[in-house]
Amino acid sequence: MSEQKGYYAPPAAGYGLYLLLRMVWEAIGGSKPSRPAHSPAREQRPADAATPKPIITPPPKPQPVTPPPIVPWQSERELLAWRAWGLCHWPGDPRPALHSIGVPWAWNGPALRADFAPYGSPENHSGIHALKISLYGHVPWIWTESCWVTGWVALSGRVVEHEFGYRAERAVIRKLRLGVGTHLVEQRIPALQRIARELEDRYQAPVKIGWTERRLARVLLGRGFRPQLDRVGFASPANGWRLG
Repeated sequence: MSEQKGYYAPPAAGYGLYLLLRMVWEAIGGSKPSRPAHSPAREQRPADAATPKPIITPPPKPQPVTPPPIVPWQSERELLAWRAWGLCHWPGDPRPALHSIGVPWAWNGPALRADFAPYGSPENHSGIHALKISLYGHVPWIWTESCWVTGWVALSGRVVEHEFGYRAERAVIRKLRLGVGTHLVEQRIPALQRIARELEDRYQAPVKIGWTERRLARVLLGRGFRPQLDRVGFASPANGWRLG
């Protein structure tokens, strides 16, 4: 029995056939297979994505304080407002004097000039405060024992207008009226007339007795109310008082 001998192609011959076929393919217009644009092995995973940065808005810049516009007083009449005072005696002077309720100032005459700080400063409380005419009689404390004298003042100099009143650099007293506080500590008509005359002499302005205030004071006294105030307090420089 004869053995059939098979054919065997060496490796070199197989590689040469591969090169021949590639050359023929490129000659007839073929091209090298391209790699996929997105290889599954190189796809970007969500974890690889860049995290967007938060948008930070800068805080607004503080705006400078703008002072109110300067509006000159156009009326031919004075800028009138009203205010209230207490009564005091200045050492060495027997006549009663007006003193501001909020600050220890004794008014030494009909005209007063006060410290006046610019608008928007920490000293914004300075100046002479007075209420608008439309509020006269509608403020509750005007009918209490803390209100000794009310009156009208003419404002001038630098004046700042607020919702309920004004803050001025200068003021001149135009007329006065005895308040409930005065009538609570003094009911005698001659004594009230003397106080009115002495106030007129010091402040060069008419002073009314205030009969409505007197009637109210008598009603309060009839109900047993007793004011816890001296007849006329004393203002002393040792306690920080000063003359305006």
